[in-house]
Amino acid sequence: MRRILLLFFLIDPFLPARAAKQLTVEQLEHMLADAHGRRDQDLAKRLGGMKLSERLSSPRLAKAEMELPGEKSRLALLALADASVFLQLPAAEIPATADPDAAAQKLILSRAAEYLAASIPKLPDFLARRTTMRFHDLKVSYLSGASDPVILEHQAFQPIDTFIDTVSYANGHEVVEANEKQPGSRRRDGLVNWGVFGQLQNIVVTDIYKGKVEWSHWEMLPSGPVAVFQYSIPKENSSYIVKYCCIGSMPASNGEILIAATGGKPNFTPRFFESVPAFHGEIAIDSATGAVYRLALRTDLSPSDPIFQAEIMVEYAQVEIGGKTYICPSKSVTITSAFAPVLHPGNCVGAGVNSECAPSHVLTPKDTAINDMEYDSYHVFRSEMRILPSGSTGQPNSPVSVPSAAPGP
Repeated sequence: MRRILLLFFLIDPFLPARAAKQLTVEQLEHMLADAHGRRDQDLAKRLGGMKLSERLSSPRLAKAEMELPGEKSRLALLALADASVFLQLPAAEIPATADPDAAAQKLILSRAAEYLAASIPKLPDFLARRTTMRFHDLKVSYLSGASDPVILEHQAFQPIDTFIDTVSYANGHEVVEANEKQPGSRRRDGLVNWGVFGQLQNIVVTDIYKGKVEWSHWEMLPSGPVAVFQYSIPKENSSYIVKYCCIGSMPASNGEILIAATGGKPNFTPRFFESVPAFHGEIAIDSATGAVYRLALRTDLSPSDPIFQAEIMVEYAQVEIGGKTYICPSKSVTITSAFAPVLHPGNCVGAGVNSECAPSHVLTPKDTAINDMEYDSYHVFRSEMRILPSGSTGQPNSPVSVPSAAPGP
């Protein structure tokens, strides 16, 4: 709480709104080539002042990262790329392949439904490593002069922390086994990333038939060409549940309610937020097999909801588990926006820059958070035991691996 609120005191109240420099993916790549030899922190600062007008794909991101001078610029580029995941690819990356007719489009969508129905139940019990990098971008509204609000339109996304969890998948349920010894006690705040191993795909493919779906374009992935469809699902037909932790409310002097995005503070009662909103997005399907290789889901939240942005993108790839190949998540990105934690001066604790108070000119701080998650180290969920002959006191036989009891949901 204090770490975020201290930012308020460091902001110059007369600082004009800053706009990010917008550029294409090609312009970004030229800039990085021209910046060869630049200091790591200088390049990171320059990247922080930019915004992409196109999606920076994972293959092009990986190529660009190889040319960077250090960790600071790598994180800045990663945040820049993650913020672009819901944009369209550069036109040059769209294959000049003829669009399928209506019958072929219907066939591709039906293959996706058939593939999910057949493949998800066949997934083995497995474990995977999930590495999460968190960023945030704090935008602050404050009073300038008599009553006109001024907003800092752009702040560079700042890395908060990185942590590694184990995700287990057994009997159709995924469970995150958090390592509580790692730093970052607030890591559960924000959008709950659930269903990436199959439920999310099933929801979209099922709800598509209750909403609107239309052809978009072809894309070329490392696995081959995929057919991309755009979809839109109204609230009354939606099956997607937004799960967000945590929100609360407290009165402000002007009678408004400021929503805080964290809990456990004075005059604040945290609660878990759930909603079933309308949503829209894109789905990329292998036209031959029906396998889903990319899924983008953007919610259409109600103006009365305490959060106003909840989006998730998942990329899938072929992985080997127990000697067999499956299509599983390789990367996911969630982007959320909510009012940042703030206490009105009337509810202050302490005084000065070490207090948990917002300056009197602060109105509604907005915090946009990005969670970048990579999935790897897939392996069959097994335990190991040793079998000894009855009454034997000698050395045990060779170890035998057997499936362990699956954990509950």
